[in-house]
Amino acid sequence: MDKITKQLLTDFLKDQEITSTTEAEDFEKFCNYTVLSNEYNKTFDVNTVTVGAGSDTEIDGIAIIVNGYLVDGLDTLDRRQGNFGLFCACKNLPFNLTHY
Repeated sequence: MDKITKQLLTDFLKDQEITSTTEAEDFEKFCNYTVLSNEYNKTFDVNTVTVGAGSDTEIDGIAIIVNGYLVDGLDTLDRRQGNFGLFCACKNLPFNLTHY
């Protein structure tokens, strides 16, 4: 990892008060946070959108936003009906799910 990205990752972990695990897992959380925070400007726990854990078809995170609310469970989805956006931090996929 280059020095600039490494420093951004270190700053992210410190700012979000996340305990470092492995560089790969830390980087997945950093990427998930970066992608989602561009679309969702409220506070959220990056662990709720991080799903990567080896043998996961290279999907590191997924988030569903309904009427401006980040869905963190089925009860949230039941309360929030209407338009939704699906944001996915993925690599090596033949399509883009950024705004599905």
